[in-house]
Amino acid sequence: QKSAKLIEKFIVSAEKKNISIHAITGWPEVMTKKNNEKIIKILKSIIIFNSENSGKAEFKSILLNPYIKEQKTLPNLTILNKRMKEKINASKNSKLALGVIIPVPMSKYFSMDSSLDYCVIEEVSDYAPGIIDNTASFVDKNRKVLLEIETNQFYGRQRNLSFYEEGLNEMEKELTTVAQYYNKNKEFKGFIISDYETFSKLPNKTNLSEKYPLLTINTQKMLFPLKIDGIDNEWIDVHPVNIYKPEQIINGWKNWHGERDCSMLYRVAWDKKNLYYYFNITDEDLVFENKQNNFKGDSIMLNIALENLDQLLNLTIKPSEKQDKRYGSIVSISSSGKSIVGIPEMITMQTDTGYCIECKIPFKTSQNLSPATKFHTIITLTDKDTGEEESTVFSDAPLSNPLRKETFNNLILLPVF
Repeated sequence: QKSAKLIEKFIVSAEKKNISIHAITGWPEVMTKKNNEKIIKILKSIIIFNSENSGKAEFKSILLNPYIKEQKTLPNLTILNKRMKEKINASKNSKLALGVIIPVPMSKYFSMDSSLDYCVIEEVSDYAPGIIDNTASFVDKNRKVLLEIETNQFYGRQRNLSFYEEGLNEMEKELTTVAQYYNKNKEFKGFIISDYETFSKLPNKTNLSEKYPLLTINTQKMLFPLKIDGIDNEWIDVHPVNIYKPEQIINGWKNWHGERDCSMLYRVAWDKKNLYYYFNITDEDLVFENKQNNFKGDSIMLNIALENLDQLLNLTIKPSEKQDKRYGSIVSISSSGKSIVGIPEMITMQTDTGYCIECKIPFKTSQNLSPATKFHTIITLTDKDTGEEESTVFSDAPLSNPLRKETFNNLILLPVF
C-alpha cells in the first residue's frame, strides 16, 4: 500500500510536467509457461492500480520485454499478448495500452496483431543509415512503432548499437536524420531511451579518433612481383601490424586465453597492379571448415575499399585440411569485390605456432596503383576452438562499421625510397 502511494505521487508529479508514465516488465526467461503466469499477475496488479486511481494517476500502458532471441518463441509471444489484451479488455479500465519490445534480428519474423497497440524495436544502430536499414521494412508494414535508442556502454560488435561512444551531439544529429526519413510515415512514433541514467550522463561530444585510434598502415612497394610461396624472406623489411590486444576483440572475448591461443601479425606490400598480404597467425587449436559458405572455423576476412567506399572488396580466407605442411585455402569474394579484383593467388602453410597465409590480390583498375591511390581497410581474424560454441573475433579496427568510412583504417601506398 505504501509503494502504491509513492507510485501515485510520482505519476501525479510527472503528469504536471506533461510526462506520461508507462509500466515495463520482462526478463530473459519470461517466455516459459511458469513466468507467463507471473506476467499475468503483474498485469492484474497494474489494472487494479489504475482502477483505484482512475482519473488521477494511471499507467498509460504496459510494455512487455520478452527478450526474444529465437524465431520459434514468437508464436508463444503472440499467445501471451492475446491473453494480456483479454485481461485488459475485461477490466473496468480498458484504456491501458499494450506494447512489446522486439530486437531487430527478430523483427523480420514478427508482425503486430490486433492485441498490440504499439511496438518498440531495439538493437537498432548508432548511425542513421543503419537505423533506417534495420527498421524501415518493419515500420512500413506495422503500426505505431517506436525505436529504442541505447546509451549504455557495450563492448565488441555491440558498440555499434549504442551512442555511448559518440556522445549527445552525434546522437541528436543521427536521430534527426532518421526522423526526417520517417517524416511522412504516420506509424513512426519516435524514439525511446533504454536507460535514462546513462543518457543523462552522456557527454556532448566524444572524440572517437582519440579513444579508439585508427591505424595508418604503410605498405612497401615491390620493384618485382612477389613469389607466392608462404616463405617470409621477402617480407623482412615490411613493417608489421599486430593483432593481439584484448581491446581488439569484437566478439567472444571470454573464450580468449592469451596470445598463444590466438594472435596475428600481418604485412602489406604493393606493385602497380597488386596488393600483397602476408599473415602470420598464432593458434594453438586449428579448426578447419571445408565448406565454401560456412565460416564457423578459423578464418581471416579482408575488407578493402577504394576511396569512395562504393567499391568494397570482402575477401574471406579459410585454411582447409592440412596436407603435410601445406593447407588448402577456401576463398570467398563478395559480388561487389569481383568487379574490382581478379582471382587472388594464395598459399596457406603450417608453422610451428599455427599457420601463415600469403596472398596476391590483382586489381582491375584502369590505371596502375600508385601512392595517389587511396584505400581503406579492415582485417578480421576469427579463432574457433574445439568444443567452444562461440568463436573469438579480432579486428584491427574495433569500431568498424561497413557504412562508415571513418571506422576504416587508412592504407598508404609508399613509394620506393
